[in-house]
Amino acid sequence: ALESTKEADLIFCDPDNAIAGKVKPWHKRGPKYVFVEDLQEFWKRGQSLVIYHHLGFGLPAMEQIKHFSERLQLELCLPSRPWSLRYHRGTARAYFIVPQERHEDILGNRLKSFLDGPWGKQPKPHFS
Repeated sequence: ALESTKEADLIFCDPDNAIAGKVKPWHKRGPKYVFVEDLQEFWKRGQSLVIYHHLGFGLPAMEQIKHFSERLQLELCLPSRPWSLRYHRGTARAYFIVPQERHEDILGNRLKSFLDGPWGKQPKPHFS
């Protein structure tokens, strides 16, 4: 993935499940997750990130989003928490948007347009 995306400005990570919590890369379920260590490689080389995260049942959605936002901020050494979108149409899921400084304006404008459109009117959209 690193080699084939080296020219990209934006990386979309779409694991089967989520950002890894307690699962280890060598576990049989490991390939279904994205690991923060993997995200660090993209971030270090100046790429912005959008990360899909399937919300679990153990904690309320907003607590999970806060936990993973804080974890991404800490482990990627971000100046602030990433932006997050929560949707609960079908399965509950979150998207974390981690813009590089040079991409903040364009991604912020596109996110605003997105939320001003039909997707922003979906049940329970949430942006933080």
